[in-house]
Amino acid sequence: MIVRRKQSPGITAPFKVPLYPLTPILAIAGCLWIIKDLRSQTLLAFIGWTAFALIFYFAYSVRNSRLNKTPEHAAHQ
Repeated sequence: MIVRRKQSPGITAPFKVPLYPLTPILAIAGCLWIIKDLRSQTLLAFIGWTAFALIFYFAYSVRNSRLNKTPEHAAHQ
């Protein structure tokens, strides 16, 4: 959203973040403040599950992408 507002300032958005850009900055700072107190075991589990989810997501999307299918490829399925 931040990039879009800078590149296309004329576009109207149905929702605007209150106190922009302070709110997103405070939200990121709050998340980092919470994360700093987590045990390393918890962070490693989070990184592992995130890696697994990303691999699964991209492996699934490569096979099932509508953009990747040609009309003749779709006819065979």
